Amino acid sequence: MFKTRTLWFCLVLLTAALLLSACGPSEAQLRARDEARAAALAAEARVLSLQNEFETLTDEIPQKEALILELEAELAELQVEYEALGGGSR
Repeated sequence: MFKTRTLWFCLVLLTAALLLSACGPSEAQLRARDEARAAALAAEARVLSLQNEFETLTDEIPQKEALILELEAELAELQVEYEALGGGSR
């Protein structure tokens, strides 16, 4: 009787173990999970790169605008000088 119960217990335990291993994720599911993880990491890296670029551009825009104003002032001065030298009298 004890041997029979032990045998049945072992068979049930073996069956449960086999069912659990068969119900695990397939190779395709594991590959898809790994690819999704890699894509998420790549997207996160891209986000960080874009954030850094945005911060850099945010810092550079006022500097570029100031440079534009300086160049426009210099252009106006040069145009006045050109006109004073008779450059526009043709």
